[in-house]
Formats: sequence, structure tokens, C-alpha cells
Amino acid sequence: MLEIPEWVHVWAWLRFVRDPKVMDGLPQQEVAEAMSMARFFDYLSEWKRHGSPRITHQQIQALGVNPLYEAPPF
Repeated sequence: MLEIPEWVHVWAWLRFVRDPKVMDGLPQQEVAEAMSMARFFDYLSEWKRHGSPRITHQQIQALGVNPLYEAPPF
């Protein structure tokens, strides 16, 4: 199975773990209203300070969301 890119772990942490949640698009998603790379790197640093939590392929499938193409289901 392919390795999950680091930005996907950050994406999941921002939307499903972090409080308050961050629902903005990430630059890697190539959406019109994506956050800047500078802001992404700020969140990446924050994610690392919180232990770099990982998401599994099974958890991504259970969410029913494709981080490349879809917004979260809420």
C-alpha cells in the first residue's frame, strides 16, 4: 500500500483532532480557497509539536472523504 503523504496527516489532524478545527483547504489540494504555504508550514510545525499524529488508510476510508478532491462531510 502507498505511504500516506505527510500533508494528509496534517489535513486529518486539522479537521478532526485539533481544537479549534481548521477547515480551510490545503495548498496540496489545489482548491481555489486554499491557505498559503506559509500558513500550512505554521500548522505543520504545530502538528509536529503535538506528536505528529498519523491517520491510517482504514481511517481515511471510514471518513468517506478523499483529501485530494472532497471537502469534509460536515
